[in-house]
Amino acid sequence: MSRRSNLTKLALYLSKKRPSRRFNMTLHAALTGIDFKLLEPKRVLDYPKCKTVCCALGHGPYAGVPAGQDVTDWDKYCLKFIPKNQLLRTWLFGYRWDTIDNTPKGAAYRIGHYLATGAIPEWFSHLAMVRYHMSDYEECLKIGREYLRVEALKSDKTYLDKLARQAKIGLE
Repeated sequence: MSRRSNLTKLALYLSKKRPSRRFNMTLHAALTGIDFKLLEPKRVLDYPKCKTVCCALGHGPYAGVPAGQDVTDWDKYCLKFIPKNQLLRTWLFGYRWDTIDNTPKGAAYRIGHYLATGAIPEWFSHLAMVRYHMSDYEECLKIGREYLRVEALKSDKTYLDKLARQAKIGLE
């Protein structure tokens, strides 16, 4: 699968996820309770969703993007979504989002913004800049949300069948 389709899968998964106390941009994946040892990407699915703490990247395996046997750390797993680019990684998966927007939907809409525009915002040079550009950030979230709505409709077979019936055409 391509990086773009992996990112789309992840963003759509996160956009449907309810806010949870266990979602936390500071941890890729960790067990809750006594054992806080970080999990490898390929081991995340060994535990039920409700028993792990995960950030946006940590939800990748749940969204259907497998780690594979050779991926033993999160830096390698991140390459399934984006090329090695620290600023882009910070925009999408930065751990300090926990102090600004520590929600699955915020993460989903940031990904959606990147997919819609092909870039991160011009004003974004580090996470501290978000506080100075909050109205611009909110606009980025709107762009991302709208992009993901369209992507969700494209993948909704029932919706596409309804449109085809209304248009009196068949879908291939």
